[in-house]
Amino acid sequence: MFRMPEGNAPLPASLENFALRLFRGSVAASSLAKLARGTFLVLVLTVSLSGCYQERHQVEAGIRDFSQESFEEPLLLDGSWDFTWTGNGQESRVIDVPGAWNNQEWKGKHYPSYGKGIYSTTLKLPPEVGPLALYSSRQGTAWEVFADGVSIGGSGKVGRDSRHHSAAFFIQPLDIPPGLTEDGEITLRVEISNFTDRSGGMWNLFFLGKKEDIRRLWLGRLIFDVFTISAIVAIGLYHFALFLSRREDLASLAFSVVCMIIAIRVASTGEHLMEFLYPGVSFELMRKLEFLSFYLAVPAFLTFLLLALNDPWKSVVPVLVWAPATIFSLAVVFFPVGIYSHTLVYFFVFFAVCLMLGIALWFRAIWRKDPGALASFIGGTVFALSAIHDMLYASEVYFTTIGNLAGFGLIVFLLTQSYLLARIFSMAFRQSKNLSDTLLETNQAYARFVPTDFLNHLNRTDIRDVRLGDQIESEMSILFTDIRAFTDISERMSPQENFRFLNSYLKRVVPCITEEGGFVDKYIGDAIMALFSGPPEHALKAAIRIQEEVRNYNQHRQKQDFDPIKVGIGLHYGKLMLGTIGSEDRMESTVISDAVNTASRIERLTRDFGSPILISEGFFNALERPEAYNTRLLDRMQVKGKQAPLRVYEVLDGQPQWILDLHFRTREAFERGVEAALNGRTRECKRFMQDVLRENPADSVAEMYVLRMSES
Repeated sequence: MFRMPEGNAPLPASLENFALRLFRGSVAASSLAKLARGTFLVLVLTVSLSGCYQERHQVEAGIRDFSQESFEEPLLLDGSWDFTWTGNGQESRVIDVPGAWNNQEWKGKHYPSYGKGIYSTTLKLPPEVGPLALYSSRQGTAWEVFADGVSIGGSGKVGRDSRHHSAAFFIQPLDIPPGLTEDGEITLRVEISNFTDRSGGMWNLFFLGKKEDIRRLWLGRLIFDVFTISAIVAIGLYHFALFLSRREDLASLAFSVVCMIIAIRVASTGEHLMEFLYPGVSFELMRKLEFLSFYLAVPAFLTFLLLALNDPWKSVVPVLVWAPATIFSLAVVFFPVGIYSHTLVYFFVFFAVCLMLGIALWFRAIWRKDPGALASFIGGTVFALSAIHDMLYASEVYFTTIGNLAGFGLIVFLLTQSYLLARIFSMAFRQSKNLSDTLLETNQAYARFVPTDFLNHLNRTDIRDVRLGDQIESEMSILFTDIRAFTDISERMSPQENFRFLNSYLKRVVPCITEEGGFVDKYIGDAIMALFSGPPEHALKAAIRIQEEVRNYNQHRQKQDFDPIKVGIGLHYGKLMLGTIGSEDRMESTVISDAVNTASRIERLTRDFGSPILISEGFFNALERPEAYNTRLLDRMQVKGKQAPLRVYEVLDGQPQWILDLHFRTREAFERGVEAALNGRTRECKRFMQDVLRENPADSVAEMYVLRMSES
């Protein structure tokens, strides 16, 4: 879940530096925007981090080789950059980003906080990559980006001294002129100056990607900030309304104040929504709001916790915590950022004391078994863990593409505290909720045996409404799957291992069916029969996804020293009847149709041809755009139970790309060979199929044709 930086990233030079960097990282609600690709998962207190970390690209001497990248998603420009400090005679060195330059040493000394630095790197790009753009969060504290010497934008005004320097944070995507990328190489230069903050430098990573992807990334974060602020304000107003209806409920008032403080923080940090809406707002004001929202949130929350838990200390402790918080806040109000930023390290000591006090309050409430106390404590734990993550991230112990998670933890924190208050009003409804949950679980249990889609086709919404003999006729796609040589595999396993294997396999492939609009009608041992009422394309996409999932499953099995499996899939389209059969005291759902038998027999043909997916001529003709798939006519077969011969097609999609390439190169010879076979030209068919095998020896269908023609 994390990756180490290249080399040994230096830790902060002092506790003060560490606190300041942590303040930018762990406490800032700006990290909420970095979760824009997810949804409001905090409602269930979970978050999925898989796939959020990108591999490092080769970086050597400030050169990044992206020539083989497809740029399907934005790339991070982390790792080493060339760095030039304007105060040491323009002498260059290599420096790792992100990080403050005053945490870096040069000839045994740290760089000063104030000054100007230049970061540069050269990018090797693929040909015809298209319009590109850059994006990054705030840097410290004014910066401008140049592409091959051409300015493409920045934030604030970069200057050589404080008189020419103007700090700002808000930034929009920076478009790289298309003409600069035509030669496949571009040099980026980022000039950064800082004469305002305690630390300067490249605080955050740059994203490089296609113009539309970068703009989508920025808009997503901006929109998520708006959503987050709206949610927090809504929670705050809701609890303020509760206070207005019950004036003695001071806990709701305190919680609404906490929410409003956090909302202000999100608006003044993150994607800097306040600067987006009011471009002329001063940098100093934004920094004051950032510090004040932190300094005031701690005592405000502790006050809420005392009131919500109805702790005996609720009349004394608020006075003790608000007094030092007020002193810190007054320092922010009356002094510039260069002075009040130094108070942060001392505030962290005060914060630690408040944290210990809060933990003591939680444990006392849990010991008393107060309603909602445990949930409130869990929310605090989630926030603490996210803060620890941000400490490591801010300390450059490791880097992630997600960045800071404290914003996420903070939302979880707020929601659990909201739950703490809601528990006070919910006790009267617990019994009815339990009854409702029991009924829902019962319906879900029935749905495991009778698919909901089956009930829908019978025009039934509840399983209790189903009657013996209910039936309906409809045109559907029928999908059959079967594990090849399952009997041999099964004989080598115990009964327990058999069921474990089947359930592991089905757990992977069944979602491929349901997510494409189908439903499983029945399991027949290792075989699956599924129905699709929508366009045949849905069934075909499900079959392709199953083959892709089986390929991934085989990789997992091989790691466990198990043999890989092969799955054959047959598809047919036609009329069928759905209904219920049996007796009044025991009935089940079933499907009656010759189309079902045809689909089953086509699936059996996959064993003869060695093909992963076969479809009937009727299914092929029902496709709206059959040319959108890689298919080829295999043969005209006499299927048992059918008087007229049935044309059978093979679908090649879902196989590895190298196999598709081989089929593509031999497609013309294969089609001419099949045509010759259908017209009785044995020798000509054999010659073409031999040509196919010379190019693609693994083509089992071509090999079968050669053997068949040799026997003719």
